Amino acid sequence: MSRTLESLPLVLGLLAATAFAQVPDGWFVTSHAMNSALPGPGGLWLHHPRGSVPSLPVTGLPAQLIGPVGSGSVQILPDGRLLVGQVRGNSPLYAWVLTLNGSTVVNAQQLLLGNNPNSGRMDESALLGPTEAVVVAPFITSGPLAGQPLGRISWAGAGSVQPIPMVPVPAGVPNAVAAANDFVYVGFLDASTTPTTSRVYKVPLVGGSPSLFATFEGSVVNMEFDRAGNLVVQLGGFGLRVLNPVSGRLLCASPHVGTGTGNAFAFEPATGKLAIARNAPHDVELMDPCPSLGVQTVATAPANGWGGLTGIDVAPDRLHYGTPSGPVSAPWQLVPFAHGLPLVGNTQFALHVVAPAAPGAWFLSGGEAAITLGNLMIWIDPNSAVLMGSIPASGWIPLPLPNQPAFRDIPVFAQCFFVTPAGIVGSDGLRFSLL
Repeated sequence: MSRTLESLPLVLGLLAATAFAQVPDGWFVTSHAMNSALPGPGGLWLHHPRGSVPSLPVTGLPAQLIGPVGSGSVQILPDGRLLVGQVRGNSPLYAWVLTLNGSTVVNAQQLLLGNNPNSGRMDESALLGPTEAVVVAPFITSGPLAGQPLGRISWAGAGSVQPIPMVPVPAGVPNAVAAANDFVYVGFLDASTTPTTSRVYKVPLVGGSPSLFATFEGSVVNMEFDRAGNLVVQLGGFGLRVLNPVSGRLLCASPHVGTGTGNAFAFEPATGKLAIARNAPHDVELMDPCPSLGVQTVATAPANGWGGLTGIDVAPDRLHYGTPSGPVSAPWQLVPFAHGLPLVGNTQFALHVVAPAAPGAWFLSGGEAAITLGNLMIWIDPNSAVLMGSIPASGWIPLPLPNQPAFRDIPVFAQCFFVTPAGIVGSDGLRFSLL
């Protein structure tokens, strides 16, 4: 069936919400560790990006990731699984690759990093590709990363762990890592000074001599690259710093905002905002990027606590699948996205496609497909409820979303087609879920 934009609420009502297989589209995941000062179960939690529904604890976690120790970091992998690091008091020390069904772990792969009976931990990771990451894991005394806190891990097949040798290993405690262009950026903190001093070093991915990249006042707790390729450094209670990744030149500085100490952040792809894991109070926040200071609380700890927040990541709220087809490329564009997330009630929501200078039509469906039709690929299910409309010359397709909570978790699949002088053109597929 085909309908125009005015029928969007009706079409959505014909579709069914689905149980998520991994972290739901657009949601946040946080890691937690506990001690006597930070009560709670530790482990992992899932959060709606605007706090519209209650947060969910991840169940079925390995014992090493909950209880008196907990989870030290978390990262969403390209296939939707989770890379999680152990923290304090675990020996042997593992990196874990977890598969979820809903909010329950159904498979756990271990990657041995090494041993330390007292204080070994995996603080942070940075993706290198679909099956590889760099991890920072200090205090390991034996095993694969003994004496070398920087490691390259792979979860393909049986998995592997290899050190990235730094000669010499800089003084201080390695606490943050980021990677780009065959280099690894490692943040070391030196608590012997008042206040704490942090230094960021740049190391070749194959290992070698670390070169000093930047020095800061405060404790470096997290590093990520932003959409423009600049290095963003989080300094606990000292705010954010944005650096040119080549020269180290300071591009932006924002002061500490709010109470408590930020302990990790991740970028929300569609908006460019930062999801912040903060301790004291132990909550999850959304903050405008440097230099803006706007902060919104997304989730707060339950009454019995959830331990200290140690890591955070954000699942993409929309994903490509398939490839454009036909004589001219017409791909969907995912960022930047001034029209926000696909939240129910977001009347400004829109999608964007690179539109050739030709007539075109967009289609929404309740299912995906992979149908070959001549030199075109059909990436949406034509037998599901279908909505359609013409594409404006700007390529921006307005999709005002009705304010009906029952539509949350409904997956939607989109594709565009154009008539050009060279022939019919099809975009790649696009999937998003209402939030």
